[in-house]
Amino acid sequence: MQEKGFVFPYFHSIKKYIEFSFGENGFGEIDFGEIDFGKIDFCEIDFPILTEIIDFQDTVKNEEKKLVPIEIDLLGKCGKNILLLGECKFKNSPFDKTEYEKLMDKIKFIPANQPLLCIFSLHGFSDYVKENAKNCKLISIEEMYC
Repeated sequence: MQEKGFVFPYFHSIKKYIEFSFGENGFGEIDFGEIDFGKIDFCEIDFPILTEIIDFQDTVKNEEKKLVPIEIDLLGKCGKNILLLGECKFKNSPFDKTEYEKLMDKIKFIPANQPLLCIFSLHGFSDYVKENAKNCKLISIEEMYC
């Protein structure tokens, strides 16, 4: 049986080691049984190795002790450790300062020690975000599908 999965974050680092084709559904398919993982230099991969990716919703107490809902689009874990937090914005304008500041407010409630922060945006990023999101990996639609 062929194993298939979503490997976007790792694809650029492992593509030289794999056979990749587009299936009947139009999505890329990889035959994981054919990959020689011994040849892959995992130091080239700039994303953490994740065993679970979920969306996260919770209600937390803010600084004023009021309950506020938070939602994280992508929360990537390896075991019990949270290694990646992601925000996805697929709208007709760039990811902007207001959205960035909301994200920074939300992530302080997540019990993680310096996770990789990723922001996925259909229409890019405002200049403010490009200049101030140095601790985030900004990922445009072109990078997702190149």
